[in-house]
Amino acid sequence: MEHINQIITLTEKRVDEWFNKQCNNTFGAYYLYHRIGDFTISEELPDNRYALTCGQRISPMWNKHQAKSFVIDMTRNVPILPLEV
Repeated sequence: MEHINQIITLTEKRVDEWFNKQCNNTFGAYYLYHRIGDFTISEELPDNRYALTCGQRISPMWNKHQAKSFVIDMTRNVPILPLEV
């Protein structure tokens, strides 16, 4: 259960970061990327340790709740828990 809470907390943090960036750059195209132990929302691949989680753009029309639901759905089947789990 602790790991689920960690993922939800991280999701809320990443969605808040995305929302602020998206509000400041309405034409930005943001995508979800993951690696073992982490994920991020970015316009570009953060570094070669990350992989594109989904080719669907996170819509600039979405509110935080919609983005959070999307992120949770997309990260459900990717290895985002830390290795020590």
